Amino acid sequence: MPIVIYTFFRWGKEVYKARKYKNNWTPEGLEEGIIILLMTEETINSDWKTYKGYITQVSA
Repeated sequence: MPIVIYTFFRWGKEVYKARKYKNNWTPEGLEEGIIILLMTEETINSDWKTYKGYITQVSA
């Protein structure tokens, strides 16, 4: 089942987008801030389910 992921800084700048996501994205090298995550996946019934969340990127 395809998984599509979109990540943005909270002001709308796109950080990362992938179709057929393989759990291989990290926020390393990005500036500090809140990153919004939107992930959609196709279900067995060919419906789409959306998950939303955020992470706070802090530089060490």
